This record gives sequence, structure tokens and C-alpha cells, in this order.
Amino acid sequence: MQIEKRLCKYGADCYRQNPAHFQEFKHPTGNTKKFKRSLCNENSSQTAKNIKLEDYDSLSLNFHFKLTRVERLPEKTDNKDSVTLAELLRLHSCLQSSAHFNYMFDIQWLLSHYPESCINKPLLIIHGFQSREKSQLHEMCVNYPNISLAQASLPMPYGTHHTKMMLLLFSEGLRVVIHTANMVPNDWAQKTQGVWTSPLLPPLDDQSSSAETTSSSTTINSESRNRFQHDLLDYLRAYKLNSLNSWIETVKSHDCSAVKVRLVGSVPGRFSGDSIQKWGHMRLRNLLEQNKGHISTEKTDSMSVVAQFSSIGSLGASADKWLTSEFLHSLSSPRLSPQRGSSQRAELKLVFPSVDDVRCSLEGYAGGTCLPYSSQVANKQPWLTSFMHRWMSVRRGRSRACPHIKTYAAISSDNQHLKWLLLTSANLSKAAWGLLEKNGSQLMIRSYELGVLFTPQESDQKMSTSLLPFDYPLQKYSPNDKPWIVNENHDTLPDSHGNIWCPNS
Repeated sequence: MQIEKRLCKYGADCYRQNPAHFQEFKHPTGNTKKFKRSLCNENSSQTAKNIKLEDYDSLSLNFHFKLTRVERLPEKTDNKDSVTLAELLRLHSCLQSSAHFNYMFDIQWLLSHYPESCINKPLLIIHGFQSREKSQLHEMCVNYPNISLAQASLPMPYGTHHTKMMLLLFSEGLRVVIHTANMVPNDWAQKTQGVWTSPLLPPLDDQSSSAETTSSSTTINSESRNRFQHDLLDYLRAYKLNSLNSWIETVKSHDCSAVKVRLVGSVPGRFSGDSIQKWGHMRLRNLLEQNKGHISTEKTDSMSVVAQFSSIGSLGASADKWLTSEFLHSLSSPRLSPQRGSSQRAELKLVFPSVDDVRCSLEGYAGGTCLPYSSQVANKQPWLTSFMHRWMSVRRGRSRACPHIKTYAAISSDNQHLKWLLLTSANLSKAAWGLLEKNGSQLMIRSYELGVLFTPQESDQKMSTSLLPFDYPLQKYSPNDKPWIVNENHDTLPDSHGNIWCPNS
């Protein structure tokens, strides 16, 4: 039974991010208040028109890293190295069962992308909804007996289930997809999203399966090619959900040796001892330390660390409260001194859309709803703007596709090579990455997140900056640039659709 949605009274001006709101209300694509034309310069370098793209397709394919296909981009710029949800669900001939981990869901829309022959196959939804939102999700699934729902435990205040992963079991084998898009239409239409797809993981025979799988407490040799399997099993077991037991067995029974990435996950809780290095930014620090002989041969202060994200949490009264102390320490490993205020540190650069980046996007101001940086948070950390750089993706034709993708990277001093690259669901927040407590002996994390780490060692090849979803070198904010803040009025300059933005009206 399809639930009829009511029209949101804020229409296209709506900036809400609550999943329940989008399940209950529908939103028109236009704004009721328009100017005669947009003042955005469609021929500026920020547009994707008349741009000759570099040939980066083969490199991206080698890493199984793609962007989602964007509607309404000029044909020349919407390159072949992109993917749709329907294509992911049709990678092989017959989909036997699937699981989706995500923050937001539109169930009917999701099902519309499944092959008709697979629409009734078992489907597991892992969510973090509670109370009314949980009830609404159950209502959306009531007429689909093949759909099972499982609620992820969120014991920490302000935590979310933000992981975005698909487990797709085909008759030929298993595919794991880790991406950045919510399961709602707008996220797959005109936004920049990232998708990593595992190679086809073939079934193991019974003897190999029993020999290859181990308990989560067993240390696996660093040279083992099934480290990805171990990482994924650890993450799935952390949910402590009976509904995931069959998927745990499925992962154990498939050969993951062809995977050339490592997982970087977050789960809610407080972690100390050996477990402090299992999750969050301490997990990333640990992996980079393991790869130190392959990642860095130059001084830390000569390289750049770039963080690109779609939302920002409360980071403290100054940069050294968290951002340039423990967080940058982890992203700069293995050479950054852990002492706060150390002069030996990588240069940190943040990529976040300015007001003009959003205004001139394909969706106009409405595209900024995927960038929920609020004035309540921004006003407490004005220092953050000094680290910020514009969202520009001329080379990949995505400057006008608002970024919901999240990437973190360390870049060599010659600006040509990546020391590592992380595609993840984690935004720039302590809730996602964790906060060290008790003099650094304990890590507190509020949310579920998941990402894949690419390194030259794992991939057996150098990594070019052409893998980045944005242009590099970056363009720093000018004195006139301001970061996009979702609940601030923009009623002077119209956007690319001739609309203004008045969430406070």
C-alpha cells in the first residue's frame, strides 16, 4: 500500500534533514518566489560546460571507485565512469538476496530499481530509526513480506546510523558496495556521490571456508589477503543483531582475497586497550602506521591533508581542541608528533561548498539541504573558515553537482600523488570519528560510519590526484566567500533556478 505524502508547507525552501519528515511530506522542485532569471554565470569556470575531461576512467576502474551518474549534466561531461543504483543491482544475472545499511530510506523508490525478477527476493534493511520514524518505516514495508527490518542500537546521545553499504548476493558470488548516498531519490539524481564496489567475491568450497574464517578476536597476519573479510566480519558483528547472522555466514563463505582496500569503520561506544585502534580516527591512524614504509618518504610538514565532507559538527572553541590535534594527528600518521601544538604537522585543507557554490549548483539553493551546517554550530567556530576551500570539480564535470560525497586524503608535496585516499560516510564531526578521553586512553564514538581506505601498497600502484572527486590544487575561500549554512536566508541573489532561500521566513 502506497502512503500518500502531504505537501510540506515550506515547499522547495524546506531545509529539514529528519528522515521522518521526508517520509511524511512531499516537496515540489520549484520555489514559489522567483526572479526573472538566474544571476549565476553559466559560462564561468564553475560550470561543467565546454570542459574537456582528462582520461581518468581506467585509473578509477582499477580502484573500483566511481561517482554516481548525475542528471542534467552536459553530455560531454557526464563521463562513462559513473554508475546508477539500478546498475549496481544488476551487476550479475540473478540477485539472490540483498542488505542495505543506511541513514534514510524511501522503500518504494528503492524497490523500483530492482530487476523485476528479483523484487521479491529477501531484502534486509539496517536502520537507526526510533519511535515515530521506526513506525513509519515499518508502514512503508508492510506489504512487502520479503523485507526484514533491523534497528541498529544507538546507545550514545546524538548518535546516528550513518553507514551506507550494500551486501549483494548474486548466484555468481558476493559484491560489497560502500557508498555515500542515502536511499532517497534526490541523493542519486543531481548530487556528487561516491561508490566503491568490490570485485566479485566467489564462493569458497567447504574446506577453504572453514580454513579461512576465524573469530573476530583472532589476530590475522598482516600479509593475509583476507584482511578485508576479517574487517567486514568485525564490523557486522559489532551490531550484535541476530538478523545479520546469515550475512556473517555469507561473508565467511566467500573468497575476499581480491579486495585491495581496508575498512575504516565507526561504531558507538567507548573503547580502550587494544580496542581503541579498531574504530574511528584511531583505526585510520593504526592503518597508516602499518603502511608507514609505503606511504611517506618526506617530511610531514611538506605534505597536505585534505578533508572533504558535507556536514560539520561542533569541533570546539579553537582548532587545537580536536581538529588540528588528535584528528590531524591520525590523518598525518605516521610522522606527526602527538603533542598538542607541535610545530611538525601536515597542512590541513578543508573542502566545503561556499554559498556561491550552492547557489550556482544544478539544484540551486535547494541543493544545500544535503549540507546541513547550521548557524548554531557555525557561530561557535568562526575560526574554521580559515581552513576552507571551494568545491570545484571542473575536470570531472561535477562543479555544479552539490557534493554529498566524503573523502579524506594525504597529498604529496608535488601535488601529483596520493599517499592514501579514504571514501567514507563520515562527516567532519567528533560523533563520526571519535573523541579521545581519559588522557588519550579511551575513544568515545557516537555513530555508525564506514569507509574504504586506498593505499599504494594495497593497490600495487601509484595513486594519482585524478582519483579525487574535486580539482586539485584547491581554491581557497576569498575574503568574500562564506561557507554554506543551511538555515541562513539568501534573498538578495537568485540561484540557478531564479529562486531565493528564506528558511527563516
